[in-house]
Amino acid sequence: METLHMTVITGGGRGIGRAIALEMARHTEILVVGRTESDLIAVCDQINQDAALHSALYLVGDVSEASTAQAAIDLVHEHGAVVDHLVCNAGIGKGGPMDGFDTETWIQIFGVNVHGAFHFIRACLPDLKADATRRTSVSIIGSTSGLKGHKNDAAYSATKFALVGMGQSLAGEVAKHNCAVSVICPGFVETDMTTRTIAGMIKYRKIDEAEARRRLAQVNLQGRILQPAELAQAVAYTAFSMPISDDANDVVNDLSMANEPRILTVINWLRERASSARRLLVPISGGSDSALVFSLLARVYPDKTVGVFAGDRSKLRCADWFESLGARIEYVDVAKVDVDGDGEGDPGAYAEILRWARFQQMAYQLDAWLVGSRNRTETTLGSYSMASRVATFLPLVKIWKTQVMSMCAAAGVPKAITDSSRRADPDCGRPIEMAEIPLEGIDAFLVGKAVEAGLSVAQIAYLQAVVARNRFKRELPVHGPDLVA
Repeated sequence: METLHMTVITGGGRGIGRAIALEMARHTEILVVGRTESDLIAVCDQINQDAALHSALYLVGDVSEASTAQAAIDLVHEHGAVVDHLVCNAGIGKGGPMDGFDTETWIQIFGVNVHGAFHFIRACLPDLKADATRRTSVSIIGSTSGLKGHKNDAAYSATKFALVGMGQSLAGEVAKHNCAVSVICPGFVETDMTTRTIAGMIKYRKIDEAEARRRLAQVNLQGRILQPAELAQAVAYTAFSMPISDDANDVVNDLSMANEPRILTVINWLRERASSARRLLVPISGGSDSALVFSLLARVYPDKTVGVFAGDRSKLRCADWFESLGARIEYVDVAKVDVDGDGEGDPGAYAEILRWARFQQMAYQLDAWLVGSRNRTETTLGSYSMASRVATFLPLVKIWKTQVMSMCAAAGVPKAITDSSRRADPDCGRPIEMAEIPLEGIDAFLVGKAVEAGLSVAQIAYLQAVVARNRFKRELPVHGPDLVA
């Protein structure tokens, strides 16, 4: 008999879990797990009555009990199936200040949100890891509350922070088994939990429903309350890399950002630090650092962010992408200096100084803050342009270049831009000798692990010379958020 492939979904009877079950039933058999049998029967009936979908079955149980997870995997195997995809969606929450929070409730929230995910992941791992030739996945429904804690919400936030850490650790363990792990961290979604939040805002803040909804929508990166179906498409995207709708694609991009905590740290820092600026002038060069800073500021302050590129539009890599972000872009000419008398403008330090002098002039003309970008790799090497140190603030400081690349991927920066930062590219200023060393190798050198990273004696000597030559640059003052490396 042919082996069936199944998706197990906890909390699958209502809201997000129900939407995920309906979406995943397009691709696999479904097992929904939850506490309310009537809800589970309803979603299974809807799936089983649709000839275009696979079949579904249910299990009533408390996910906080390990026995429920074992019963689920036993039921999968009894039906001649294996678990290909696990969705840990079950969750509960209750707000309240720490000094009056009930211990039993705290333990209950951890039992469902964290222990429930642990029990099901542990029970399903043998199936998920059994055959590396087939793609499997674990999707954990987290929350932006697991990336930034909120007042009077310690229990829920603590569990969601725990899920983010659990997912990151698990991803490293199962990657070699062709198992993809994602912790999807949405803001407010149209669910019963959001309905209760709105009711609480109406009661305690004395506002009407429309105002409560407006405030919750502002919290989300999309500026609106999400629909459960959008989260379902994000899960399917993780599981199968399936094409998704344009609207859901925006959600997936923002969820990817939410899964990279450093991005939200930078966004929150930019939002707070730049709130008093009339305008923000962001030099862009077609490299990864400036592209990331511009894209984040375009999200936070689209009306007062201005990108500036030294050259005409045809020379800006991925100009269409930069312009699609919604912020204004200025293309400016910069005077050329003929140092060697060959009749042509010279590259290098002279051109860089003139370029930044032009940006400073524009900042005065526009009454704008000049926003540079610098990562920890370049800070430590001292290899980045000294001119950029005069910028008002440098939000990428203390982030390794490899981490910039992961942030760029999460923020949707085009691959053509990040690729340019990895190779010797005149537009990014990386010399050939530097480009021949992988970014991961450079970071390893800077933490004293060059030999373990496989760098040659010549490469190590080159990097040592770079550090010595640029020591004065590294001692210049810097500004930026204190991000964890």
